[in-house]
Amino acid sequence: MYVMTEFHAHTKHSDGDFTTNELIEQAAAFGYKVLAITDHNTMAPVVEASMIPQTNVVILPGMEWTTFFGHLLTMGLTEMVDWREAQVETIDASLRKIKQADGIAGIAHPFSIGNPMCTGCHWDFHVEDYHLIDFVEVWNRIAPDDSFRSEQAYEWWIELLQQGYRIAASAGRDWHRMEKVYENTALTYLGMEEDTRECALQNIKKGNYYITLGPRIDVTFEQFGKSYTMGDEVQVGELHMSYTIRPTEQAKLAQFRFTPTKIKAFLNETLIFERSVTLNQKESHRIMTKPGYLRIELWGNGKNKTNQRVCLVNPVYVRG
Repeated sequence: MYVMTEFHAHTKHSDGDFTTNELIEQAAAFGYKVLAITDHNTMAPVVEASMIPQTNVVILPGMEWTTFFGHLLTMGLTEMVDWREAQVETIDASLRKIKQADGIAGIAHPFSIGNPMCTGCHWDFHVEDYHLIDFVEVWNRIAPDDSFRSEQAYEWWIELLQQGYRIAASAGRDWHRMEKVYENTALTYLGMEEDTRECALQNIKKGNYYITLGPRIDVTFEQFGKSYTMGDEVQVGELHMSYTIRPTEQAKLAQFRFTPTKIKAFLNETLIFERSVTLNQKESHRIMTKPGYLRIELWGNGKNKTNQRVCLVNPVYVRG
């Protein structure tokens, strides 16, 4: 089951307008089942959230490391790692500490405007080993479909995949306050076998999620009698893929009418098939894999634009 999730949200403990309780209430009202609270350089709202009576939203402990060289989203750390030690040439040392604390690390808005308008918002850290990074925030804030920075982040993510890094693409609402009615944001759908923090964090680490401007996709992969999801590793050979594409379920985003018209599958960035789609109809394809990765995109219409990317499905990896 894939549920609506937000990786990037703020409260009054940094630069958001919400109290911690208000953020959780608004998340539930919007339809989120999982919410990462990621204030700038503080865990105060996470502590506060732990004292709020049981809610129907799974809360993930997080922080947005906010430095002069970039912003890093962290989640699920079992012990404190000091963001102040992060330096432009030695960021790998901090990333290793995050991993040692069983944490998740994702690059926020990597191509955001930097100096002098927003010092530190652009990603300038010199990472030597991108295996230490779990995801890149490809879509950020409002109207990501209209932003050239989204395309820059998408192209960079593809470059990292081609270099052999197993990195997922994420969408961050970067939620500070309620947006205007005419402002659209992207969604993340995270695989969840059970409604627990541990399950959510495990699936984020795995890369078992997709990002969308609204439309949903139920996709499964089968090979040699076993089922696989996004982030899994399969073998070279025939892979059976099944999918059903469904309309937008989130009430506000439905008004933008993002409607998929075709599905594309890429094997190591070679387009291996492109098909028209019909909503709510199960489809199946057989794919001959080779070492690398397989990923899917949905293209369609919305906001009076045609033939645009409306959904990114994170890769399945093929063992070499």
